[in-house]
Amino acid sequence: MADDEISYYFTKGSTPLDCIDPLNPFLKITCTKEYQPVCGCDGLTYPNSCYATYQGGVTSFTEGACPQ
Repeated sequence: MADDEISYYFTKGSTPLDCIDPLNPFLKITCTKEYQPVCGCDGLTYPNSCYATYQGGVTSFTEGACPQ
């Protein structure tokens, strides 16, 4: 690999660069405490989609808890 090349390596449990929006956790959005779990693209389970988006900063998620 040349000195001017950049490579990215991901291991199990690592987060793709486009999975997290670094600005969302700083928007100070208040989320409800209802429990409707979602699995974030980062592999973490969040209590609901609001927490995933505005506390975790994830850009995508699926309904339900992440597999263990």
